[in-house]
Amino acid sequence: MGRAEGDVLVPGNVRPRERVDADGTITWSLSSGYRSMRAGDLVWLYAAGHQVLYALARAEQIVYDERHGSWVAVLRWCYDATERLDSSPIPRAAFGQVPQSVQRANPRTVVVLEEWLGTHAAASGAV
Repeated sequence: MGRAEGDVLVPGNVRPRERVDADGTITWSLSSGYRSMRAGDLVWLYAAGHQVLYALARAEQIVYDERHGSWVAVLRWCYDATERLDSSPIPRAAFGQVPQSVQRANPRTVVVLEEWLGTHAAASGAV
């Protein structure tokens, strides 16, 4: 059974304030990359079909979920930054890395992300 079109997490349809649990977090299953994630990491969401970074969250916990037998990331949306990214995503051409799953940003990508944060998010307290 598929999701309703309006519920798919894609650029232009993030709606982070609606996609949270009662405690304000969202939990995502991780099939890979869980060993490279740490609590406190910024998590940039990449839309492969659009080739853009379009949302931002902060990892609160990376834990093994015994009930489901998988690793999960408990994330908290960076609302203001996500709303900015959702309306004006960062194109892959700007940073060059090809995200294929959870991974650390390469040096070129770090420069682009830090510039974006300095220009957009940090100034407004969005992260």
